[in-house]
Amino acid sequence: MKLVRAWQATVTAAVGVVLMPAIASATPSSGVQSELLGTIDVPVSLPSAPAGGTDVTFRRIEIAPGGYTGWHWHEGPVYALVAGGTLTRVLADCTEVVSPTGAVVEEVVGRSQRHNGVNQGDVPTVLFVAYLMPSGQPLSVDAEASDCT
Repeated sequence: MKLVRAWQATVTAAVGVVLMPAIASATPSSGVQSELLGTIDVPVSLPSAPAGGTDVTFRRIEIAPGGYTGWHWHEGPVYALVAGGTLTRVLADCTEVVSPTGAVVEEVVGRSQRHNGVNQGDVPTVLFVAYLMPSGQPLSVDAEASDCT
C-alpha cells in the first residue's frame, strides 16, 4: 500500500512539473469578447485546410481599445474581416501588421507563426472570423510571448 501511495505521489509531482511551464508561459487576453455565430463539421478536408475532416467555426470578436488577444497560434487557416476599428497583429519576429476597417486578414498556420492581436486605437476593433481547424482541434493554442520590448 505504501508503494502505491509513493508511486501516486511521484506521478502527481511529475505531472505538475510538466504542466506548470505551459501554464506559466501562456499569455492571457485582455479586453476581448467573443460571440459564437455558428459551426459546421465537414467530414472531408476543405482545399485550404489540413487533411482529414474540418471543423469550421464562425465568431464575432470585439477587442476594446488597449485590449489584446494574448499570444497564440492556429493549427488550421483563419480568415477575418476587420468590420470596425483597426487590428494590429504583432508577429513572432516582433513585426507589426496593421489591418484597418474593411481589410481581410489571413493568419498563417503553425506553431512558428505565433502572434498577438492588439487594438492600439481609440474605438473597439470588431472582427468576423472563420476558423478552418482539423477536426477536434482548438481554435487557437496559447504561446509564449515574443520579447518585443
